[in-house]
Amino acid sequence: MMASLGKTPTLRFTWTDAWILASLNASTAEQPVVALAELIATADYLNHAIPTLQELRSSLRTLHAHGLVEPREKKVALTPHGAAIYAKGRAKRGGLFSIVDNMLKVLNSPRVKHPQPIQPATFSFITDRALAKAHAEYTSRVPVPF
Repeated sequence: MMASLGKTPTLRFTWTDAWILASLNASTAEQPVVALAELIATADYLNHAIPTLQELRSSLRTLHAHGLVEPREKKVALTPHGAAIYAKGRAKRGGLFSIVDNMLKVLNSPRVKHPQPIQPATFSFITDRALAKAHAEYTSRVPVPF
């Protein structure tokens, strides 16, 4: 039997976008905003890497443009739509290291309806200096093993 030669679906989101969205897990109903230090701590936990300035800004702009996150007081918050997508990604099967891949599947699922793209925020508060400060804050909390 021959495979269908239909169109390949256009993917709106990259793996890095899903990684950054998954890294907003510190957001809760009681504390809906995530500081940059918490975001990079979770990103490191999920991927054993610190996102670069370009990765953060690009992904946050994309996520904002599709109604998933918003800047708030030099922090990042999930919108109600973002929280719903996040919950769907977390509910999928798999362990810790499947979270980002699961998030990407949900983000790009044709069954998920995102709001029409809007002009994204710049997230200009995320600078090289702010990232370095957040990284220093994060690493100061991590115990040295020796």
